[in-house]
Amino acid sequence: MDKLDRWSRSWWALFAANVLLFGLTVGAGWLSADLRGEQLQVRPFAEVTADRIHSDAAYILRANLRVAGGMLAGACTLGLFSLVGLLYNGFVLGYGTAALARGASEALPFLASYAPLEFLAFILVVTATQHLSFGVVRCLATGEPVRPRAAGVSLIVAGALLVVAAVVEASVIPAINAVVGQTPSTGGVQ
Repeated sequence: MDKLDRWSRSWWALFAANVLLFGLTVGAGWLSADLRGEQLQVRPFAEVTADRIHSDAAYILRANLRVAGGMLAGACTLGLFSLVGLLYNGFVLGYGTAALARGASEALPFLASYAPLEFLAFILVVTATQHLSFGVVRCLATGEPVRPRAAGVSLIVAGALLVVAAVVEASVIPAINAVVGQTPSTGGVQ
């Protein structure tokens, strides 16, 4: 039990465990899509303007903040709900990336420009949630003071990463249009 206690105190140990679990679920999602032979086709977007990029970035940021907020709310379950959310998102990322690689591999570099930032932010949120949860439990059980500094820094960095990822994601839409516009349209994402 002493090892578990030390592990739950270490922000870095929690972060490393979350990265490993996330990577495993990305791999499982990729394998699942490969076994099913899934393919995604990307269709050109509507006309892209500066206003459209700003509204897309705001929409993407709101969606990502909802996901991060849900993960943060998982503190009520000692981070278990947060971890489940992270693993689900990892599986979906792996599945979608494999299907995209099979159907429209020319769009992969664009995915690679923002997805690592976005998912690193989610991992940071889950790690912060777990770290805070375990600290509160130790505080209630033993009277040990909660040390929220590492978790707070993680949440601030995660927020900044989500803002940057949203701006990058919205900004690559014109480039995706240029690449995808050269391929025949399939009538939508399949």
